[in-house]
Amino acid sequence: MPIGTTQNTLMKGDDPRVVKCDVDHINEHAFLAVNKNASLTDVAGEAPQQLPVGMGLHAGGDFWGKFEVELMAATSGVDPATRPAIVRELLQYMNMDTIHFTAGFNIMKLTIKKTVDGFGSYVFHIPNQHIKTGCFMSFVLYHNIVGNTDWWWCDNAVKGRWHQKTHHLFSGKAASTYHRGGKLSDLSRKHAAGAYTHVDIGISGKPTIGDVLYIALPQVIAGKWNPAHRCPQFYNVGAGLGT
Repeated sequence: MPIGTTQNTLMKGDDPRVVKCDVDHINEHAFLAVNKNASLTDVAGEAPQQLPVGMGLHAGGDFWGKFEVELMAATSGVDPATRPAIVRELLQYMNMDTIHFTAGFNIMKLTIKKTVDGFGSYVFHIPNQHIKTGCFMSFVLYHNIVGNTDWWWCDNAVKGRWHQKTHHLFSGKAASTYHRGGKLSDLSRKHAAGAYTHVDIGISGKPTIGDVLYIALPQVIAGKWNPAHRCPQFYNVGAGLGT
């Protein structure tokens, strides 16, 4: 049976009157994002040192010495031909490069400009990155990796194009299945009500000056999102059902 399917047998045995009903429940749940500013549109600071509110930095204490950041808007209500190419590529991947679509968000472009001295225990964390894993949660983000660098929480087998990466998080699962790199709380290694993890994005592989990470809609989602579907921009309870 497909993922998330339950089977109800109305009659037992080999009787030809047996009727079986397969119901795909995973696509029928209501989903909400719970990390405020997953849209990356609420920003602080002045360009070129401007960041989404709720995002945290590390990079060995020298984030701005090692990275350049640019925010690009994916906006509804404009002629698609006027959008930057990288924005159109993502919207086309999401099947929504139309004049109008629901809500709107920013894409964050992160460019490596220095590699000496390493990047610390992680580079940055997404806005409001704390995930309670005592219940079933999902973390989904869109990313486009350009260059040799590998990035935690991303699918590093896919580079040079947009890709949706879905993580299913639950403290009953083995910790090693959550993500590459980073650390989980000790409680996340067993089924515990107080278990949690953080979406800290770090670097591995062979980072090179000029390598780029684009990310969009890093959403912490209540429930089990079906990775076969493109993830929309959800109502966000952290923003009062805004973005």
